[in-house]
Amino acid sequence: MEIKLEEKIVKLEENLNIKLTYILINNEENPTLNINKITFSTDYKNKLILHWGLFKQYKPHEWIHPNKQNYPLNTIEFDKNALQTEFHLNENDKKDKSIFYINISLPSYENINDNKSIYGGLKFVFFNPSNNKWYNNFNQDYIIKFKNIKKKNSDIPDFIDEIIECEVYYHQWTLASRYNKAKTILDYIESNEDINSNYQWILVWLRYSYAKLLDWQRNKNTPPRELSGSLNNLTQFLSGLYIKKFKEEQRDLNDIKDSKIFLIKTIISFLGKGTGNGQAIRDYILVIMHKYKLPRKGKYFYEQWHQKLHNNSTPEDIIICEALLAFLRSNNIQDYWRVLKEGNITKERLASYERNITEEPHHNYDYIPEFENFLNILKSVHSNNDLITMFNSAKYILGDKNNVFEDIINNKNNNDYIKQIDKITNGRKIIKNLIKNIVDENHNDKLRDIIFFDISLEDYLRQTIEKIIHVKMNINDYYKLITYVLENINISFFNYKEINIINEDWNKIVLNKINDNSYENLLKIQSVENRLMRLLNHITDFYNNNIQPKAKYLGENCNIDKEHINIFSEELIRGTIFFVLSILLKKIDKIIREKISNEKWLIISRGKELEIFGKVKYEKNLENLMFEKFDIKTILIVENINGNEEIPNNCVGLIIINDNNSFPDLLAHVSVRARNLKVLFVTCFDDDIKKQLKKLEEKYIKLNVVNTDINFNIINENEMKNNNNNKMNENNIKIELLGNK
Repeated sequence: MEIKLEEKIVKLEENLNIKLTYILINNEENPTLNINKITFSTDYKNKLILHWGLFKQYKPHEWIHPNKQNYPLNTIEFDKNALQTEFHLNENDKKDKSIFYINISLPSYENINDNKSIYGGLKFVFFNPSNNKWYNNFNQDYIIKFKNIKKKNSDIPDFIDEIIECEVYYHQWTLASRYNKAKTILDYIESNEDINSNYQWILVWLRYSYAKLLDWQRNKNTPPRELSGSLNNLTQFLSGLYIKKFKEEQRDLNDIKDSKIFLIKTIISFLGKGTGNGQAIRDYILVIMHKYKLPRKGKYFYEQWHQKLHNNSTPEDIIICEALLAFLRSNNIQDYWRVLKEGNITKERLASYERNITEEPHHNYDYIPEFENFLNILKSVHSNNDLITMFNSAKYILGDKNNVFEDIINNKNNNDYIKQIDKITNGRKIIKNLIKNIVDENHNDKLRDIIFFDISLEDYLRQTIEKIIHVKMNINDYYKLITYVLENINISFFNYKEINIINEDWNKIVLNKINDNSYENLLKIQSVENRLMRLLNHITDFYNNNIQPKAKYLGENCNIDKEHINIFSEELIRGTIFFVLSILLKKIDKIIREKISNEKWLIISRGKELEIFGKVKYEKNLENLMFEKFDIKTILIVENINGNEEIPNNCVGLIIINDNNSFPDLLAHVSVRARNLKVLFVTCFDDDIKKQLKKLEEKYIKLNVVNTDINFNIINENEMKNNNNNKMNENNIKIELLGNK
């Protein structure tokens, strides 16, 4: 079926026009067979050359040649990237001998056997040899984007193509542009396709933005007031959406993936509040410049930063201001660079700004109070988790409970961490009730301010627990810490049925009998611990099965580095309170096992099948093998795992055996990767089984997972060969994109 997608006149000069026609010959059954027909025509009589090349989908800056069989008439290779084709008369057109043509016919796919080799379109300019003049669309090149018609059952929503279009192709793009687009798309989702999967896509997109993996500024300046305005509109909309979904989700949820308010709150956590006075950023820096008669011309730090703030203030300005204050307080320039480094801002990053910063600041103690005030202004616009800023914004809501939170903030540097954790937990319980009241009032502004404050409190809680999580304690102290963590998870996921049940069981079985270390009670505690571990596995599965495939698709098409894509979900999990829970569970699990010694195995990842085949390889440290590519399916037996390793290619099973029964926590990198790749990952606690496993080096075995037990049998090489797919297959590491659910 032929579809005319574009027809326009490109005006190069007064007497030089090019007519461009783009027709897609669409194969509905097999889009890999689509053909793109582009025709250029002109009545210009002098010699004219089309200088052109193709680009891969979503990589418009990389010119490439098509296959040679697709070169049109009169085409030569200009260099390794571009072709040149001369306009010519169409000899078949007997009616009109005054029109010159170029006809290009190209497939949509470079290789019909490779679904990833999609051509994104054609880039071109014109060259006129008679006057040695190039026509290049004002240095932007002309572009025809190929339309790749999707099958009707495509799992990718249309708005994702729109997002990729903006992120990859738009010549001008900023944070404000992104926030405005996000609001438009969210408005559409709510009105037309209100399903959880679509909110997950937005979560992934804005997380990439938050992590600075997407452009914050591209060929366009955004005054601070416009950025704060776009943020204000987006966070207002999300607050209203949260209220609406909160009312809909009063029932108990059986699965975390069913919660929209969890997704909306997570999206909010990737944004600045936008409620401050954006114009004040421009105004106050000018006040400082005038007050201290700082030079307004030449290469000076304060003027360079002033120009950046004036034209394109971003969240990184908070870090720059904090770095400047560190230097002003110490008069040591190394403190300036130290704080920048802690905020992931390098010298190269500063120099890459459109209004670049290449100079170091000069010192003056008198500047300190001025820039402390300025830091508060920056945080009011850009920050999302600064505890003091968020508290000040929420004071008007807290009423007579202000003293509870003032006590938390006044003791922020107190080393009595357990007491502080208790205060934070009680404070978040107050906020939980306030949110319910605000929802009933339908008050967007209040909801937004209290949600941002709660996000900052939860983040502070996690950081506080992490300060003491590796301090050696007795088991009762670990129980108390887990209790606080569970209470806070229950606050965040108040309507998640499984969390409510586990919380009740923990209080009944563990807290009420905290000093009962009898064998019978320890078994009961272990049963609750095991249920908590299953919950964490379920949370990990949610991120791996619902979030990670979307991160992979969007990341690859937005040209984000693979290393960032691969750990996307893992980094999200590590920023949650679930991560500290996994470490605490590992602590008590070891203590309980030493006392009751009843289980032989701990299953961290169940793998893809209940029965797996592989050749055994023994290695003392996993890190020695993590970049290996095994020729056949391999079951690794290792003694030491630090938790940060990768799973080797074609490893189908991973067994830990060591004398101290140590193992990585459930949310360690290696544990998450094992579950992501569907690799069986277990720890053996039985000394007799450990001895048997050590004797299996280079043997072929079959492993069976039976409930919480692992059975293994030696098989011969023929049985191994007869087992399907025993050869190395890249699908072992492929994450399939799931459809909307």
